[in-house]
Amino acid sequence: MKEIKTFRPKARLISTIGSEIIKDNYAAIIELVKNAYDADSSVVEIALLIEKNNLVINIKDDGMGMSKNTIFNKWLVPATDDKLINKFSPKGRKVQGRKGIGRFSVGVLGDRLTMKSVCNGHETTININWTEFNSSKFLDEVKLSIDEVDTNKDNGTEFIIYPSEAQRKEWNDETIGNLVKELSKTITPIMKEDSKFKIILNIDHKLSIKYFGRREIKPFPILDLYNYSAVGKIVGQKIKYVYENKYENDKDVVELDLGDKLINICGNIDFEFRAFDRDPSVIKNLAKNEMFKKMDGTKMAESEIREMLNDICGVFIYRNDFRIRPYGDVDFDWLNLDKERVQNPSVKLGANQLFGIIKIEDEEKSNLIDKSARDGLKQNESYAVFKKIIQFVIHEIENKRYSYRKHTGKGRNVKTSDNFIILDNINKLSSHKEIETNITDILKNEQISEKAKTDLKLTFDKYGKESEKIAKDIQEQIAMYQGQATLGKIMDIIMHEVKKPLSWFNNNAEDMSVYYSEYQTTGNIDWINKILEKSESAVEQSSLIVNLFKRLDPLATKTRKTCQNIKIDKIIENVVTIFKNEIKKYNISVEINCDPSVTFYGWKSDLMMSLTNLVENSIYWLSTKEKDRKIVINVLIKNEKLIIDVYDNGPGIPLDYIISGCIFDPGFSGKYEGGSGLGLPIAGEAIARNGGYLKAIENTQGAFFKIELPLMGSNI
Repeated sequence: MKEIKTFRPKARLISTIGSEIIKDNYAAIIELVKNAYDADSSVVEIALLIEKNNLVINIKDDGMGMSKNTIFNKWLVPATDDKLINKFSPKGRKVQGRKGIGRFSVGVLGDRLTMKSVCNGHETTININWTEFNSSKFLDEVKLSIDEVDTNKDNGTEFIIYPSEAQRKEWNDETIGNLVKELSKTITPIMKEDSKFKIILNIDHKLSIKYFGRREIKPFPILDLYNYSAVGKIVGQKIKYVYENKYENDKDVVELDLGDKLINICGNIDFEFRAFDRDPSVIKNLAKNEMFKKMDGTKMAESEIREMLNDICGVFIYRNDFRIRPYGDVDFDWLNLDKERVQNPSVKLGANQLFGIIKIEDEEKSNLIDKSARDGLKQNESYAVFKKIIQFVIHEIENKRYSYRKHTGKGRNVKTSDNFIILDNINKLSSHKEIETNITDILKNEQISEKAKTDLKLTFDKYGKESEKIAKDIQEQIAMYQGQATLGKIMDIIMHEVKKPLSWFNNNAEDMSVYYSEYQTTGNIDWINKILEKSESAVEQSSLIVNLFKRLDPLATKTRKTCQNIKIDKIIENVVTIFKNEIKKYNISVEINCDPSVTFYGWKSDLMMSLTNLVENSIYWLSTKEKDRKIVINVLIKNEKLIIDVYDNGPGIPLDYIISGCIFDPGFSGKYEGGSGLGLPIAGEAIARNGGYLKAIENTQGAFFKIELPLMGSNI
């Protein structure tokens, strides 16, 4: 006989969606705070009190309260869709809860609950013993005590929670201190005036001497003593923000386009970042400021200021003015800031140097979905894009900060503006002339024989030749490594070029075998003709691979060839051909103006290396532009110099990066993703080995690089 049945959940389902999902006590309390906000409360008070030696947690708000009908049909209904349908409170607040399970987290805080809610002259009381939901009963078999009486009390809801002895032991100075921090981070410090909402914390002195008393929890402070800031908005592909450098009291409006490399699918984003230098001199200055005082009114020590920055710093995510945990927690470096800083400490900001507030839109607009366990956002495609966009913005701040610090001589390991520092240092190490001159001057007036002077000179000459040979060997090794690094940068392009001919061989090799078998069986000459046709195509496909690797040979060689006369037009054509598919993909026009007779005596691999990096950079930045993409390469002879100008009409290079010279520093990259910061340093070193210079020139229409080489060739 056919029967109709329905699901009948066990009572322990309530524990599953409540205490077993919610991460900790802090998350449970924050869920009730959010509910108070959704109820249009102006204030919520959280009290941890000792009554008859037992801990009682009381959470009370002055919101609109709940009627008996609301409690029956909404509060007691797991996964109710009330807030999913009604996205705004009566006063117009965007509601926080959507999944209809947050209130059940109250079971984390205590075994028993008494909830009292006043709504329009009626007070409804409900008593719940959460331990009953761990029994073998079905959910509809657990009976709840509910009472309603008339009252003249103001509207509002009160939770009276009775923790077990084990739950009480979870509360001490450390955990109460953590609760203060968590509540301080709960509401964004840049909440709109019409959404103001107070949180009061009241701690019994019997529970904690350190934190006892009643106090208003203030949002985490945004220090005015930051060194750099960026405040702005991301709408679609456009980013607009105000960048401030407090050292110079300077503000700039910056507008950027994410381009087609990063399509924004995570809605509009508001952000505010404040970055701090933590050099000893900066911390020392902060210690002098009256803002930094302890609770007893005394000034903070430098170590205490560092600790405070550790607590405050972090990149927080807020939705509708409420924080999404755990973003911003000290031990949750979701943007990998510290990992990046370890690899590149001069340029990158650590997690304890950056305070960030990011405000995202509702789930429906952003597709950034809260996890049910309240431990972050789901790792979907929108989240991955969102994370990359935020990393892009931080990358911009880091580059601007680094450029300023380099230009002004601040910070660690700030390099000279000479972008050929490696080559210069090797030459200095190999030079013995200065030492020889100094010692000769010292011994000039000494009574030593001519033979001793001659022997001394011969010793210096021998040392000099050995040093020069070692220096040359090192330079050649560096050149080969740089060639291989350049090759690595274009590996994706190489694989794309090789894929097509390899695919041809893969698809046709079996056909040729079949044709030969058919010929052996039938003796029909047509099968041989088909094999010959395929063979001709095989030669063409093989030529594609051979020619590609011929073009790349100067970069891939393990032995450095001698200098030679190089036809510049052929080198440029060779480099452009490497990128022909990328150039076609992004519809980039390439204009080359070079007299075929122009030659240069030097290392072919160095010129190819330099031009490869410059063209690769141009293609990358042009790909972020919507249309009208162009690269121009001009070659001319002027003042006994060979000059190669490489222009593009992309977004260009910020002037301060050119002035500071930071674009030629290893590790500094304008690319938000996939940039090693090696391309321009390698290009500069390669030209320097040939006695020339690579310069970035100020240009309002895009990037402009100038290569200058002595017409007589390399001086190495």
